[in-house]
Amino acid sequence: MRAPRRIHRSTIAALLAVPALVLMLAACAPEGATSEAPGASEGAPLSDTEFEAARDAYDMKVAECLRDKGFDVKDPQPGEGIVEDLPGINEAGAECYEELGDPPTAGEKLTDAEQMDSMMKTVECLREKGYDVPDPSIDTGIRGTETVPESDLTVCYA
Repeated sequence: MRAPRRIHRSTIAALLAVPALVLMLAACAPEGATSEAPGASEGAPLSDTEFEAARDAYDMKVAECLRDKGFDVKDPQPGEGIVEDLPGINEAGAECYEELGDPPTAGEKLTDAEQMDSMMKTVECLREKGYDVPDPSIDTGIRGTETVPESDLTVCYA
């Protein structure tokens, strides 16, 4: 039996690199809604403690969403995220992120140019490791990483 592979937050972040989706969700959100942690002021970066607490709460919502979609997912431990590696879980996770909206952020949001620069650095790292990864875009984020080992993803997303 294969040991479970962790879904690291960096992998999850790659799935969330779809700004068009963010804009669509923002347009559908009730006026005044925010993805910041409760109590955080509009646009102000979260402290490390606030971010960790908000992220852990978000991870619990993702786990609940995955269970609602039929996956046997344990409650994530604080700071760990979802650790199950089940067939179809990444696709279901992407649906959950669409439903839940953006996870809490520790700092200020990146501009499109900054996001593209970050994604290109990640793609270049993956290509240097021998993976055939297409160019990213603001609309699609980074694609083609399904067969890349978690260890290489972790290095390139760092």
